[in-house]
Amino acid sequence: MLQCSRPVNSDVRRLCIDMNKALTAGLLCLVILGIAPTTSAKKLTVKEKREVQTLADRFIRRLREIRDLRPLMAEFFVTDFRKSGLTDPFWGRSVNLDVPFGANLSDKELWDFYAVKFTDVYLSRLHLASKVPLESLNDLNSEDFERLTPQTILDYSKTLKLPEREPPPRDQVQLIYSIKDHKVKLLQQELAQRPPEETAMFKKNLALFRAQLNDKRNSWGGSASVTGDAPYFRFIRMEIPFGVGLVLVREHGQLKIWFAATLPD
Repeated sequence: MLQCSRPVNSDVRRLCIDMNKALTAGLLCLVILGIAPTTSAKKLTVKEKREVQTLADRFIRRLREIRDLRPLMAEFFVTDFRKSGLTDPFWGRSVNLDVPFGANLSDKELWDFYAVKFTDVYLSRLHLASKVPLESLNDLNSEDFERLTPQTILDYSKTLKLPEREPPPRDQVQLIYSIKDHKVKLLQQELAQRPPEETAMFKKNLALFRAQLNDKRNSWGGSASVTGDAPYFRFIRMEIPFGVGLVLVREHGQLKIWFAATLPD
């Protein structure tokens, strides 16, 4: 497992009310397609692009339907987690996972910890997209983000009794998971009562996002094939709202998600 980069107290507080400003990044899909090590990366075919887009659209549609990544494991993700991004030296250290060193989680525990952290940030972004214009996010301060946070979450954060000393690794995981799980439930209730997709602001942000895709100055507009660090990897990148990155691999001939990341600010 990997070393946690922040003390548990500050991490837990951040989990409670941080609404994350990465909405403007859109959804970045990094798709890894394995090819022979001796072959240079080729551009994606029209068929491959269509396949990638279909999977990405279906993933976002399902995620918006159930508002939770946890039940989507079997439907979208690779079957062998020990060969997935959850144990990758880079992605496993990212804020999307960042398991405390020594927690020794089972595959199910690792998935649940990762998926609940992802869901928290994703639902927070959907909520934000219904409240503020994309172009104004960089002007918001911490007080603004706290004002935009649902009152139920702010009230919940005030009830937390945090440990004075850093707990053992597994206890840290359980504490963070319980807080994130409860926050996700509160966000699900908020989004059920006030669906962000039905607001004029959300629709305006979607329209703005789509317009930015057609801007020639936007290097992430459309899709492109690029070579990875290893000669036998090639990547395709694209943007879909809001602020989620997918890394896909082929498993038994089918595209599967190797890692889904909430992109940084």
